[in-house]
Amino acid sequence: MLDYNTRQLAAWVLREFRAQLLLCAFGALAAGYAFGCFSKARVPADCVVSVFDLNSNPAKYNARRICVKGSLLNLKTNAAEADVPYSVFSLKENKASGEYDFVNIISFAQRQLSADGAVLACGIFSAVKQVGKDTYHNVIFLNRVENAGGQEEGPLSGARRSRAF
Repeated sequence: MLDYNTRQLAAWVLREFRAQLLLCAFGALAAGYAFGCFSKARVPADCVVSVFDLNSNPAKYNARRICVKGSLLNLKTNAAEADVPYSVFSLKENKASGEYDFVNIISFAQRQLSADGAVLACGIFSAVKQVGKDTYHNVIFLNRVENAGGQEEGPLSGARRSRAF
């Protein structure tokens, strides 16, 4: 492993500079902790994020648990592709100026959801995801859905057979 002289040198450095090394290590640990706590890049789990912010800066939210609020878009009930194990639909957010933006949502569970009214969808955001033969950009893997009143909705069956994109 290490020869005799190297071991003796390392032992002497640790003996002579123990306080300074400990102080430097503690300072580096405290600085890292402070940077992590006070960094503006930190996104709390399940925070409500605007769809416009999400699509303008997807790297900030990649692989994080977030929630988006909006109205359903591209919710289809056709039975064209009954063998697909997942459903894809979109959640649209409107601005007062008339602009709108949307985010794709993938659900692997069959759910029941009405196409009217605002909903809150929470899940894991992914900037790029390959699902089967399809590639999706800026998508959320659905964990839970709530209506605008805060009550949890049942399963999402309307979107189950939808291939919106």
